[in-house]
Amino acid sequence: MTQSKVTLVGAKSTDWKSEDGRHYDYVKLFGIIPLDLSQGNAVGQGVVEFKWQDSRNIVQLQGRQFPLEAILELDMVSTGKEMKQVLTNVILPTK
Repeated sequence: MTQSKVTLVGAKSTDWKSEDGRHYDYVKLFGIIPLDLSQGNAVGQGVVEFKWQDSRNIVQLQGRQFPLEAILELDMVSTGKEMKQVLTNVILPTK
């Protein structure tokens, strides 16, 4: 598990079932992270989406001032072909 400090600029909850029966239940967090400057073809920052499981987590964000800094806890997982990071926890600043 790794922890990253991320500036969150917004969030949106999703809770629905598709026609094939798949259930989508998460909060999409929009965070600012630095762009990869190593290739010399980018400057500044970008906005990345993180999926925080359980749409009810939106309640923890309501009434807060955005942007805000949070600690995101991420695990690395593999599909056997490629690696991705999965958001496992969000540590929000005290109100």
